Amino acid sequence: MISLVPYLAVVNFFIFMLYIIILRHYRWSAADLQRLDAVSRSPIQASLAEGLDGALTIKAYDKNSFFAAQFQKHNNDNSAAMLNFVASRRWLSVRLESMGAVVILFASLFISVFTEQVGTLELRIIKKKQLTDFRMPKPATSSLASHLD
Repeated sequence: MISLVPYLAVVNFFIFMLYIIILRHYRWSAADLQRLDAVSRSPIQASLAEGLDGALTIKAYDKNSFFAAQFQKHNNDNSAAMLNFVASRRWLSVRLESMGAVVILFASLFISVFTEQVGTLELRIIKKKQLTDFRMPKPATSSLASHLD
């Protein structure tokens, strides 16, 4: 096992550099997306306060549809900004999970190639395969169904 450390250190070095690049990219974009979300949230609050304060005047001049459309536009703008922020978080999550999968892949490859006790590793992989290999049981026939046939 100790002989695997240098090989994993090389892989981890490249993964760490890739992590730094992805982290910098995400930090720059996430700050801008949070700012867009905050900027698009304030018109919603202002439109809601304006509608609540001037409800009697809006009804008197029959401008309900105008204020409803304006509020809906502000709400759509805010939803777009929030969805972009959520998508960027998911983008980061996929990248980090993929890098973790690459580390696990190389660790398992190095273990299987450089370890003398490959037999136990193969048995563990086969056992894991058997645990995830679900077979559907045959449906049980009821006595009523067997009598009708």
